[in-house]
Amino acid sequence: MQKAVAVFDKALPNLRTYRDVFEHMDSYVFEDDKRHNKHIGLGGLQVGTLSNDTFSWAIDDTEISFKEAAIASSKLYHDIKAIRDKIKVNAA
Repeated sequence: MQKAVAVFDKALPNLRTYRDVFEHMDSYVFEDDKRHNKHIGLGGLQVGTLSNDTFSWAIDDTEISFKEAAIASSKLYHDIKAIRDKIKVNAA
């Protein structure tokens, strides 16, 4: 399973950072000293672009293709499902 997650993380390298920022937005808006990514502050939150195909954010200069994200997510789901199914068969 670690290999499947590593492939996913490589396809979407900053997803963990994005999730953390969105989950703790108030910490980043108020630049709380306890936030995980201290290099991200209020100014960085205000600069980004969104289109029908991509999302980019000034905090990391990475552009995420929604199509590539969907493909990576689907692959991760199917890889984990295959691992689960294999474990179920071996346990039976």
